Amino acid sequence: MAIWVGLLLALGVALFIQQLRGYSAAPPPIDPDSMPNHEPIAGHPPVTDPAHSHREPQQTPSRVDDRDGHSDTPRSLYATFPRRLNALSIDTLVLAVCSALVFTLGPMLQQLGPIRIALFVSWWGLLLLYEPLLVWQRGGTVGHLAMNLRVVNNRTGQNVSLLQAVARFWLKAFLGILSFFSMNFSRRHQAIHDIVTGSSVQIRDAAKAQTYHYTVGRS
Repeated sequence: MAIWVGLLLALGVALFIQQLRGYSAAPPPIDPDSMPNHEPIAGHPPVTDPAHSHREPQQTPSRVDDRDGHSDTPRSLYATFPRRLNALSIDTLVLAVCSALVFTLGPMLQQLGPIRIALFVSWWGLLLLYEPLLVWQRGGTVGHLAMNLRVVNNRTGQNVSLLQAVARFWLKAFLGILSFFSMNFSRRHQAIHDIVTGSSVQIRDAAKAQTYHYTVGRS
C-alpha cells in the first residue's frame, strides 16, 4: 500500500510540474483600441496604427521559415504527458475488455479442450503483441490513434522497427509509470523507454491538435 501511495504522489508531482510548464508566462495581448494616436512629426514618417498595420499570416505549428523566409524546415510536435496518459488508459480499457471476454468464454468451453487452449494462447498473444505489432505497423495502438499520436523513429522519421517496438514495450512494462518521469527533462519530451529505443511520441495530424496537446521542438 505504501508503494502505491508513493507512486501516486510521484505521479501527482509530475502532473503538477507539467501544469506549471503549460503556464509559461506570456505577455498579455495589447488592445489596439487602447493605443494612443500619434500625430505625425515634421521630418519623421507617421506612426502606423497597429490596428491597421499589415499582419503576416501565422505559421502553422508544423512548419517554420528561416531568416530569409524561403526555407520550410519541419518542426516536430511532441505529445504531452496527459495526452499520452489518456492513450495508455484507452489501451488498458481495450485489453481489459478482451480479457473479460476470454475469462467469460473460458468456462463455457470446458468440454472443448483444444478450443479453450487456443483461446487462452490467443489471449496471451494479445497481451504481449498488441502494442509492439501495432506500433511497428501502424505507428501506434488504438489509444495512440484515438489521441492523434504516433510513435516515431527519431533517426528516420518513420515508424519504429519491430525490435524497437518490442524493446519499448518491455521497458515500459518493467518501469511502469516511473518511465515517464524523464519527460520533463527531455528535449523531445521522451519517456525513458523512448530515449533508450531512439523514439518519440509525436502528434499525428497537426491540424487536429490543440496547443495543450504538444510541445514544439525540432526533429
